[in-house]
Amino acid sequence: MSQGILESSIFKASGASGKFVNSLKNDMLLFFGTRPGKKETKVLAEVQCPHCGQNGTLTAVSQANYIHLFWIPLFKIGVSQFAECTHCKRGFYKEEFSKEMEGAM
Repeated sequence: MSQGILESSIFKASGASGKFVNSLKNDMLLFFGTRPGKKETKVLAEVQCPHCGQNGTLTAVSQANYIHLFWIPLFKIGVSQFAECTHCKRGFYKEEFSKEMEGAM
């Protein structure tokens, strides 16, 4: 069956009027979204835990979020940070950081 006959039979079966256009040739598939980057971990050696008072037990984690296109990061849209005390297991969000913790980051 030739291409013209196939197109006209699909066109008639659909009940549409006008010219049949193969839209698959003109379409493009895009993969985009947000993804977290690599985690950066840092031990805050000289900082005291605000909860239990132990020195050198805080570990801070920073992770950037990126806009990506086809899984390639294009630009940073934000950074999430938190800290955890290895002694009392208390977690701290960035909003809860003391001035001492922010200075050590």
